[in-house]
Amino acid sequence: MLLPPKTVDVTLDLRAMTISDANAVAALFQSAHADGGAGGWKTRDITRVLDEGGAGVIAFAPGLTGPAGAILAMRTGADMDIINIAVGDAFRRRSLGRHLLKLLASQAENCSYERILLEVADDNTIAKAFYEAMSFTTVGTRPAYYPRDGYRVDAKIMARTLDNLL
Repeated sequence: MLLPPKTVDVTLDLRAMTISDANAVAALFQSAHADGGAGGWKTRDITRVLDEGGAGVIAFAPGLTGPAGAILAMRTGADMDIINIAVGDAFRRRSLGRHLLKLLASQAENCSYERILLEVADDNTIAKAFYEAMSFTTVGTRPAYYPRDGYRVDAKIMARTLDNLL
């Protein structure tokens, strides 16, 4: 059973991601995704996405050397495609992911995107529950997409329009 979320610490600083954040975001992605899949994003990959018109939001907390959380997305036609979202251990279950997603949606709306897309491993029940709570619905499947130890798991492609997310 999932616990009800706590409120985000009001001292967090959430802002648009810039290229100068790429090293810190790469480290966060690596530390937050122990399976290595989503954490495999390198500084150069993040820089390329931002250089090519991608968008992101990053959160900092006082006294922390790196970000508390981050979300990164790229444009795919009329859609904003979330590449990665990560929240540091100390900030999980505090609604930070929800705030990151809402700020990214605000950026998407300002740029006239129609939808937000993402992929999530079918065995990642916590992430799927989070996205479903944010009104994402499954629109497709990539069979055997994510490698696991000795097997592969499907990726669920999820989408939602920007209305009512803000």
